[in-house]
Amino acid sequence: MALIKCSGCGHMVSDKGTKCPKCGTPIHKVEEAAKPIEKEEKVIAEVKTPKAEIAKSEAVVPDEPKSQTWKKVCGIFVFAVIVIVGGYYYIQNEKSNSKSEEEIAQLNSEAFLEDGEYCYKGKWESAQHAAQPCKVEFIIKNGALIDCAYTNLKFDVRIPLKGTIEDNNLHFVSENDGKLIIELKVCDNGMMLIGEGTDYAHSGNKARLNLSKIELDAEKNEQIALPLNKNAKDNICNAYLEALHNLGVSDDMSYFLFDITNDGIPDLWVKEGETAIFDITVFSYQDEKINVIYKNTENHSTFYAGSNYILLWWGHQGNQAWIKLTYDGNTINSSVIFEGVVVDDESDWKEPKEKEIEFYQAYNVQPIKQAFGME
Repeated sequence: MALIKCSGCGHMVSDKGTKCPKCGTPIHKVEEAAKPIEKEEKVIAEVKTPKAEIAKSEAVVPDEPKSQTWKKVCGIFVFAVIVIVGGYYYIQNEKSNSKSEEEIAQLNSEAFLEDGEYCYKGKWESAQHAAQPCKVEFIIKNGALIDCAYTNLKFDVRIPLKGTIEDNNLHFVSENDGKLIIELKVCDNGMMLIGEGTDYAHSGNKARLNLSKIELDAEKNEQIALPLNKNAKDNICNAYLEALHNLGVSDDMSYFLFDITNDGIPDLWVKEGETAIFDITVFSYQDEKINVIYKNTENHSTFYAGSNYILLWWGHQGNQAWIKLTYDGNTINSSVIFEGVVVDDESDWKEPKEKEIEFYQAYNVQPIKQAFGME
């Protein structure tokens, strides 16, 4: 027997009785009332159990840290910025290239070059190295290119070139090894040269060239003067005076000073002999000593001073020739730029604008002393 609580009055009664002795409430009603309570408690227990398991499961797999989520968000943002910026510059570059091609096409339509001497300066611009200043020089004679050269102005390296011209397209290749190739288009009535160059001597370095025409008079004013102190000037002056003395000063000896090496130090040009035939010797002060960089026999000739070259005019018995003397870093080279018959004003070669050079008698050394500040 067990005691249960009466659902009517709350008095404890036997579960075997039929009704509560105190209030008369039937016992079976108490049992029926008690059963839903037990069932409800059982349901509540069943509901609580899954919640505990869920909590335990969530404890095993913790939430992703906020720092990781933030990194992912930042990464996506940076990637999006790169794509947008890269796309913008790509579009702008395409527009720029299109515009450049249109401008070049317009310039090309009016481009032309006539016979004469040309010098163009600009930059050798490649992806492999920083842009370097350079110049291209050439002469057009009877529609052909002669006496061509490319000079790297940063390192003062001059490379002789062989050149051809066709429909205002200039093609150059280095004379010695053929490893330097330059292709240029004449633009803007000959005021510009635009094209590309390839230097196979340095891993096929490719470059863009945009060159502007330089007048020869302006080129002359751009010679690079080396900083010389008084002792250096005295040494050079004394060395030149000694060179004259060693040749044996005489009445038929004369000289002039001209910087054909383009290093800021005038070179000594000595003429020995009469007007009809004579020897010319060129002394240059290099590495703290005198060096002979040119020696040749000339006749019936007159000298004219260019920017960094000498024009030598030869004329005899109705014939004439113009010869250009240039320095290649080791010696002086000569190239004939015109030869023909003198027919007064009908000659197809006019006298150049270069100034004729004045010779000084070897006994008069004042010009040498003045050039180096000793007078």
